[in-house]
Amino acid sequence: MKLLLIVTLCLIAGAVDVPVSIEPKDIVGTWWTKLCDRYEGRYDFRSDFTYGGSCADMIDGGKWKLHKGGKLELISYSDFDKKTISNGSSRDIVLINRFGKTVMHVTLWDGKKDVWTKR
Repeated sequence: MKLLLIVTLCLIAGAVDVPVSIEPKDIVGTWWTKLCDRYEGRYDFRSDFTYGGSCADMIDGGKWKLHKGGKLELISYSDFDKKTISNGSSRDIVLINRFGKTVMHVTLWDGKKDVWTKR
């Protein structure tokens, strides 16, 4: 009976989403994504809280913020050449569902799920 109770509690605990606990230093580095058509996309997160991203022939860049609960905010430059952020800058939230040193399971701003790997 005790074994059944322990197994049940473990299954329940595994099914409950617990907010991810990570720090900005954990995000810094190059992360590769598979959700880029037939190509691998990448995000380069820098310690000065800027980022660059690419997918095939598209590029993006801006600033990033890590919020509580594993919410990664990407604020794109409104003028990529001048590297400026303004009220017109797009802001997207990436929800980090699970995190390991070299793997992030994320839900993107459009609801798609992806796995980012760090190299």
